[in-house]
Amino acid sequence: MFVFDKFFPSKYFCKNLLEYIKVNVRRYPGSLLFTNFKAGKLREKYNFSDSRVDLPRRVEVGAVAIMRAEDKFITEWICYHKLMGVDHFYLYDNGDVEESKRLLAPFIDEGSVTLIPFPDLEGLNYDRKEKNKYKCIQYLAYGDFLVRYAHNMDWVIKVDIDEFVYPRKGSGFRTIKEYLVSLENISGLKVPSRYFGDSGHDEAPDDIVIASYDMRVAEPMSYKTIARTDCILPAKYSTAHDFNYRLSCKKFKQDEEVLALNHYYTKSKEDYVDKIEKFKKGYQNGYKKMEQFKKFNSKTMIKDEGDILEYVDGTKELMDQYKA
Repeated sequence: MFVFDKFFPSKYFCKNLLEYIKVNVRRYPGSLLFTNFKAGKLREKYNFSDSRVDLPRRVEVGAVAIMRAEDKFITEWICYHKLMGVDHFYLYDNGDVEESKRLLAPFIDEGSVTLIPFPDLEGLNYDRKEKNKYKCIQYLAYGDFLVRYAHNMDWVIKVDIDEFVYPRKGSGFRTIKEYLVSLENISGLKVPSRYFGDSGHDEAPDDIVIASYDMRVAEPMSYKTIARTDCILPAKYSTAHDFNYRLSCKKFKQDEEVLALNHYYTKSKEDYVDKIEKFKKGYQNGYKKMEQFKKFNSKTMIKDEGDILEYVDGTKELMDQYKA
């Protein structure tokens, strides 16, 4: 049984009104207002627009991610989540390379992807130990999304390109959207993240990601959030795992029984070495190291139940339709 409080600190989940008040007194006047002010100054410095951008129609489910050096995996990630009911994707391209634009062209042309060039800014990185961690380029990208684009959807999923959300077998739901539209009076969901390693692959496998990796760490190591956009504060920064919610939005749901998330953290050794090389520049400069690869994979001793495998064929069929 997944024990929520064991993995998620109390600041992310409030069990009673007193705790809720205590958490938000700390977060709103302190962290939120100060870092939002600083992020706003950075947006002014670099001439970010605060103008809202409207889609032709408001969609039910959207997704947002920042990407760099993900050309090999981006088509699978989009097609898989389209299969899960995601209507529109906002992709912040930190690499801003021509290959990404070529691969994404079919999705952009049909109106299911908005690609936002988001190159590095001087002095901003991914170092979580820095005092300016809330103003790293990744958090500014998510803040930009909240200010300019979040109003275009009812629900938003914030996940990385190596993360795949799916409904569990026996949940009664076939897609993420089917589940989300069934919810009432829920502000957000915290979906437990199952971390996968190389599954014995030194070389990159020929098959797609969700079909290739089946060995993971025993317990969820983190979580990602799916939120109702009407409940989110349009802060000009936003962390990778959570949102800042309006005080009137109090009802959250942990989701082990219905939804899960597979985080393909390292993939093969070949893929990881390639990522180290490509991330020598950019917001994750120095964050990926071979020592991490070896240490992490020593913990991936559990064979996954394989709930996600029933979506392999559908993902491949959709990928064939979008070959650039």
